[in-house]
Amino acid sequence: MSSLDEVIEDWKRGTYYIGVFRESLPRIRACHDLLADDESRRVLLELLQAYATTSGDSLAHLASACSAPCTLHHFVDSDGHRVMGTENPYFLEGVFPPAGDVVLLDGGAYVGDTIELASRILGTRLCHYYAFEPNAETFSVLRETLARVSVPGSCFRAGLSDHSGSAPFSPDGSGSRVSADGTETIELVDAGAFVANPPGPAPTFVKLDVEGQERSVLSSLLPYLRDMRPDLAVSAYHELSDLWEIPLLVSEACPNYRVYLRHQSNYYTETVCYATARE
Repeated sequence: MSSLDEVIEDWKRGTYYIGVFRESLPRIRACHDLLADDESRRVLLELLQAYATTSGDSLAHLASACSAPCTLHHFVDSDGHRVMGTENPYFLEGVFPPAGDVVLLDGGAYVGDTIELASRILGTRLCHYYAFEPNAETFSVLRETLARVSVPGSCFRAGLSDHSGSAPFSPDGSGSRVSADGTETIELVDAGAFVANPPGPAPTFVKLDVEGQERSVLSSLLPYLRDMRPDLAVSAYHELSDLWEIPLLVSEACPNYRVYLRHQSNYYTETVCYATARE
């Protein structure tokens, strides 16, 4: 049985998000209409319900939004909820048609979990890898991971952005992020400039999980998306409006993209926007 305070908090939270959704309704409708399949539209609606519910069943909607089994432990939230994720959040067979060589650009590479997954799923199709990770501790593990999987590539201790320079940074494991009150300073690399002149083959697949900087990085990549049309897997949950604004940004960049949404956990985390222009 929930306490009165818990019920009130659920109600306050739900009504707040309902207000946000009403204000953003034209953009949300546009996102709904551009999505490439019924599963994407179902995921969008379940996530909106999860945020807007005032009856305390948000977690039920989040679990329902996930269309693959959540078998990997991520963390335990402050209420004791065990947050679980899917085995393969990025390289979905139902979204990306089989193709030739894959050159992977990984923004927010963490300890190399994505390169391990890509190596396992893509096998010999994965021919080159570019990794960006600004956290010093996780970067050292990332380099070890890349050496172990033996995929040609480069690791950069930097964050991707829409400009080059530096930024204050808060190191916090998988949640490390650019932050105004950060205790460290990191290097930033302009994503658009990097892909325009990479040190090796041009990226054909871009994965971004950059803790709220996804739209900035995508904005820098817009000319590359229009011209080269790489496959995309972009986190769409760090900001609430990412849920609809990231699919819209991708579609507006290249109308030939087919855009999908999938939710890859039983919690508010790990919503991913995918796009491909391949047949």
